[in-house]
Amino acid sequence: MLKLSVSAVHLCQHCPRLLAYSLDGNGKAWRVGHKGSGNLPGRRFHYIARKVHQDISGRGDQGKRDKLIEAFSNSLNQRNSAVLETIKMEYFYPYLLEHGIKIGPDNAVALGLAMKVWSQYLCSLVAPHLEVGVSTEIIIGMVFQDASPTMESDFKITDGTIVTIRGSTDGILFDLEGKHPVIVEYKGKKASNPTQELIQTALYAQMYHKNTGLFPGVHILYLEEQQPLDQYSVDQIKTIIKGIPLLLERARDVAVGKRPVLKTLDNNLCERCFFHGQCEEKFG
Repeated sequence: MLKLSVSAVHLCQHCPRLLAYSLDGNGKAWRVGHKGSGNLPGRRFHYIARKVHQDISGRGDQGKRDKLIEAFSNSLNQRNSAVLETIKMEYFYPYLLEHGIKIGPDNAVALGLAMKVWSQYLCSLVAPHLEVGVSTEIIIGMVFQDASPTMESDFKITDGTIVTIRGSTDGILFDLEGKHPVIVEYKGKKASNPTQELIQTALYAQMYHKNTGLFPGVHILYLEEQQPLDQYSVDQIKTIIKGIPLLLERARDVAVGKRPVLKTLDNNLCERCFFHGQCEEKFG
């Protein structure tokens, strides 16, 4: 049985030949076509975000959870700054003290700006529900579900072959207004191709549905955008996942070495690609 990661399938949707380069061990394939400063260290941001999510959902440090709940309990005009200050003091600054020697000044500044965008997003999730008299702790407990859960599901592709897909999303929240779960993805860049990012999160959503029976919506937060949040409803996700079997078939073909390998139809991506002018000879 073939096993693929969600990231591999997403890269194939970006361009099947990039997946082929990646499977050959060429790490540059993952950086093709990304927009943004390039300064934000994504893995470091995700590590801090995961720790905050674990603590506030009650799966980590209780003392830090109490401080976060206290910050969220502030009045509307003080909440954003209180939450950001708590995240900085309890997570960001300690992380810099431990790892700062490996982080350049531009990376540290980008990481700090991403923390601000992200903390504002967290406040926006709970703000509408904190003004109705329900305790902050109860609202927080309802909104913040799993942090970076690893999921695995079997999918039947168009020729009947079973492909096992595995991956970890950046978090699962609960939309109290829409009364449904939400798959969350943080992107340390600008929105280079929102449709492709949506395919990736829709795959997570389908895996979540297979494991729980519930259909989630999707939030994608682009940490370097001025308007960072893209939101997709449950109905939109149900429509998107209809195309997943064909995408999995293409990724399967690349993974098993089938030739030729299709290339992207995005000519702009080709012009910005490290492998422009080389891939045709190698995979065409």
